[in-house]
Formats: sequence, C-alpha cells, structure tokens
Amino acid sequence: MTGRKNVGAVLLAAGLALAARTTVAGENVAVIIGNSDYQEGIPDVAYAGRDAAAIKAYLVGVRGFDAANIIELRNATKAQMEATFGNERNPRGRLWRYADPEQAGEVFVFFSGHGVPGLTDQRRYLLPVDAEPDFADISGYPISQLFENLKDYKNATIVLDACFSGNSAGGTLFPSSSGISISARDEAHAPGLTVLTAAGAGQLASWDHRARHGLFTEYFLRGVYGEADLDLDGHIRAGEMKAFLDKDMTRIARRTYGREQDASLSGAPERLFATFSPWAKPKRPEITERTKTADKVAKAEPTQKWLPPEDVTDQPQPTPPPQDQPRGSTTDLVLKTIIKGLEIYRDVIRMDRPAVSRRLVGVRARPENKAARIGRLRPDQPVRVTGRVKGSNWLRVQFGNDEGYIKASALSQLKPGELRLWRIAQESGRPRAYRQYVNRYPNGHFAGRAHAFLRGAALTNDKRPPPPQAKQRPPKKQKWKPPK
Repeated sequence: MTGRKNVGAVLLAAGLALAARTTVAGENVAVIIGNSDYQEGIPDVAYAGRDAAAIKAYLVGVRGFDAANIIELRNATKAQMEATFGNERNPRGRLWRYADPEQAGEVFVFFSGHGVPGLTDQRRYLLPVDAEPDFADISGYPISQLFENLKDYKNATIVLDACFSGNSAGGTLFPSSSGISISARDEAHAPGLTVLTAAGAGQLASWDHRARHGLFTEYFLRGVYGEADLDLDGHIRAGEMKAFLDKDMTRIARRTYGREQDASLSGAPERLFATFSPWAKPKRPEITERTKTADKVAKAEPTQKWLPPEDVTDQPQPTPPPQDQPRGSTTDLVLKTIIKGLEIYRDVIRMDRPAVSRRLVGVRARPENKAARIGRLRPDQPVRVTGRVKGSNWLRVQFGNDEGYIKASALSQLKPGELRLWRIAQESGRPRAYRQYVNRYPNGHFAGRAHAFLRGAALTNDKRPPPPQAKQRPPKKQKWKPPK
C-alpha cells in the first residue's frame, strides 16, 4: 500500500512539473522600444513614449501578454538594443533569455523612433538615441541583424513606426547633407517572421498631433481595437490590418499633410493581431503618459484641421444660443437635439453589411432603449447595416429613407448572395434548390429551415403512398322487369 502511495506521489509530481514546463513554453514575450529624446542635432520623435505605452496596454489588455514578459525600453542606446536583441557575434541577448526559440509562444517587437538608411550600404537601420545618422552603419542597429536574430522563432511579429527615408516629421536626419534622398533596400527575412512598417520606401512617417501618437501607431491601435475587423468575424489578421491602414491612414496622410504614406507588410498575412467578440470589441484605454518632447511639440504645432473618419467633417456645427435666450426654450431644445445627434454620429463606425432580423423588433431613433420607435422589422426581413455604435451593441440600419438603431442581438449577418439563393429555394420548392443553399451556406441564417425541409422531403420519399387505382366504370343500371 505504501508503495502505491509513493508511486502516486511521484506521478503527481512529474505531472505538475510537466504542466509547469508546458505553461512556460507557451508564454508570449514582447520587446517595446520608444525612442523620443535623441542627442543634439537629431530631431526628437515627439510621441514615441506614448506610442510605446499604448502598445503595451494593447498587448496586455487585448492579446493577454503577461506584463512581466514585456521588455520595455525608453530612449534606448545602441548598447541597450544589442543587449536586448543580440548582435552579429552573439544573438543570445535579453530576449533570448525570456523566450527560447525552441519553446517560446509569440514574440512581438515594437519600435517607435527614427530609422535611417546607411549612406554607404543603403541598408536599413534603427537609430538608437546616442547614434550618429551619418555613421548609421557603425552606430545604428541594422534591421537585417534583427531579422537574423529572430529567424529561429516560428511565430515572430515586428511592428515599426519608423521610416527609412533620411527625413522625419521633425526635420532631416542628415543636416550636413541638404536635400539628401536615399532609397534603402529591403532585407529578406525568414518565413516565420511578419513585418509591418509605417511607410514605404522613400516615404515619410507622419505624426497625429490630435491623438498625440505617430499616425501609423494611432491607426494601428484603432485597427486592433475593432475598426480593422472589416468582415465582422472577431479576428483581425495582418492582411486585414494592411487593408484598413491603406484605406484610412493613407487617406489622412494625404489629406492632412499632402504626402503619400503607405504601410508595408511582408510575411504571413494570416498573422493574428486581435481576437474578440464581433459585437463586444475591447475598449481602448486612455494613455495619460506625457513627455517633455510631446508637450513641447504640442505647444509649437497648430491644431490640426482634419478629424478622424468617424468624426463629422462636412456637417455644419450648431450655433450656440444667444445669451438672452430663456432657458428651456424651444430653440434650446432643438439645439440640444442636434448636438446629441452629432455626438451619436461621431461615435458610429461606418460599415455596409447585409443582415436579416431574427424576430419582430423595433427600430429606434437613437441607440437607447427608451428612444422613440420609428418602425418595426418583421422576422426574416432583410435590412442594411450602415454602422456600429462604439462601446455598445447597437447597430445603425437603413430604414426606408431614414436611419435607425437596432440591438445587434436582433440581427443575423448575411453572406453575399445568401438571401437571393434562399428566395430561389423558397420560390421553387425543390429539394435541389434547398441543397444548393445548404452546401453554399452551411451555417447561414436559414440553414435550420433548409435542413428541416430536406428531412421532410426525404421522409416523404421513403413512405410513398400506393399509386392510385384506375377508375372503374360503375355497372350499368338494369331496367326493372316484371317477373314472368
């Protein structure tokens, strides 16, 4: 009996040890660098510190990274960057101590700061705060070395809010070489590495003075907190993020600064950036961190005239009521209603999706349960979803010539062509048409009813009624004859 207890204790201890090793093996590790305060002669990067703080909040809050597994560097020198990533002589830096390539989960690297091209070799370099751009090949950290030291990780992501044009939003990085223009070459990397950068070759990475972030970081954060979920499946992948940045960030850079800025993606487009419920997207926290560089730039820069895409840019702002207007008057009430409507409009993320109502549901004038009802949707009535209200489960729908609001739980999203194929099946009444619908949309809104129809049709075929008998003529009536 004692021997059995000892064996059980040994097995239990071994199981706990194996579980501990498994937990450690799957841990995700990140390196976040925000370089804002460069040495004299190099323009500062105003919002790099806030970029780093916001990315850390995203990794912890959305991706579930353990804060203890995040290596965070502010104003990193070349010695600190080499100690973290390793160098050409020894790739086993601090990151390797946190994440063994044979056992690590995901490795995420973020850098906000200056990037420069080498004057002699045209390679791309991340610029430490103590570097000299004219000697980037000596004092910078080469991108190719970062790729080389991360090649053994099967799931590694690099996000760079930096450009490699030799210029920056704060001025040129080569003051002694006026008008210099160098096209840095792109370095190849291992297949397991996904790299997303703020700008293409020769382009400038802009700032967003309104949000106090780099323009790329601001729209990357908007994307991972839900706006890049273009297909409403709750998963934001690298390819989807690239499409979102091309749509919104590029347009804002052109509209605000009159320049081209296109994000660059290489590697796996299926790399996952965020996962959440499609109708309960994560709430983006407010970043309170302030730096002296950001405060200095904010005071010197004029207020930007552009507004984010979800804000109202073309709508006239309501005129405030005169001072002698009596409080609670009709004009005051109308103005409050207009202002409230504009606030709702700003909080709506625009989209265009077909949907169908699950049940009899009321359409509200505002995204509130107590708002006036402007109509109703019947069960299975198709409707067009034109937007989603931030931080809630209300959807904006097209209702006749107006727009109303419905709870997301009352609608089912339709795939393109689903409603048309279902209507064809209903109109024909043939099992073949229902099978076509089920084969194309196995999880569609009408799939349950299609399966029920097919089961009924199969049951009818198995128990066919006997064929009808041929009609027999009734016997001729005999005329009555008296007996003989």
